[in-house]
Amino acid sequence: MKLIDSAIRAFAPSLALTTEWMREELVRCGVTVHLSDGCLEALASNARDAARRTHTADEPHVACVKRQIAARARFVQLWTGTDEKFDRAEWNELIEICRRYVLPRPWKVSEPVAREVSEVSTG
Repeated sequence: MKLIDSAIRAFAPSLALTTEWMREELVRCGVTVHLSDGCLEALASNARDAARRTHTADEPHVACVKRQIAARARFVQLWTGTDEKFDRAEWNELIEICRRYVLPRPWKVSEPVAREVSEVSTG
């Protein structure tokens, strides 16, 4: 198994290539927020790690990496495009990356609140 693992790692996409795939997938998902190179690399690295953990023999390794990249791009699209709560444990690593690189989140006020401002007379 060590020989097979070594061969897979030798032919696995480089971090630079994976980062470029991440950039392209974010564009496909309609993410308009600028992500720094460090943030893109962190997301790509996270996708590569997830691909190593979830790769099965019946799926080519590159396809697994691209699937993981697509999942992270969709997460970033939701993170930057909605005020949805992310409370599932499997998102913790992605939430940490988004917070570390200060990716913006939209927020909405649930109900408009208007207060009447009264004039204060000074005398």
